[in-house]
Amino acid sequence: MLNKKYIHPEKNAHFVKLWQRSVVGDKHAFCQLVEAHYQVLFNYGATLTTNHELLKDVLQELFIHLWEKRERIEIQYFTIYLLRALRNNLFLSFRENPTSSVTIEETAHEPTDESTIENLLIFQEIDSEKKQKIKRALASLPKRQKEIVFLKYYEGLTHEQIAGVMELNRQSVANLLHKALLSLRSGFDQLHYVLAFLFYW
Repeated sequence: MLNKKYIHPEKNAHFVKLWQRSVVGDKHAFCQLVEAHYQVLFNYGATLTTNHELLKDVLQELFIHLWEKRERIEIQYFTIYLLRALRNNLFLSFRENPTSSVTIEETAHEPTDESTIENLLIFQEIDSEKKQKIKRALASLPKRQKEIVFLKYYEGLTHEQIAGVMELNRQSVANLLHKALLSLRSGFDQLHYVLAFLFYW
């Protein structure tokens, strides 16, 4: 389901309060933050690489770093901060390990893990054949387009917020999203099937 709750001002305020408690050593508050964000971050990371073992390691290192450096880190928008940090850490990991058997560039056009997509499919009015066709179309998108579709329609981020996460300008985000929707629309008689899938993905 569209997950706008993570960027809703009230929800973000709740996360910031938990973070403030974490900063002073409240482990329970920190665990709540980890539990609230782990699956979201994993699903996002899966749009960048199919090396899920590496992804789990990077996530673990990210949360350890947050805890160890908590007194030095100021966070205004918690979920957006984590999305951007995960993205940067994944790219850093591949730069530091160029001999890795699976890299972001190599997996850019490979399908995301089946369970990642299946767990998000709740729009039952689209028949099974159309679902499979749309899933294949999503999996075949170039890496950045797939990433933008996830951030826009699953996380509910605005163009400005996506630009911040991906370190792009707003127009580049708009252009990439437009190209992604054009690619997804091709081959479908009615665009509303694709949009319905995205909004309930």
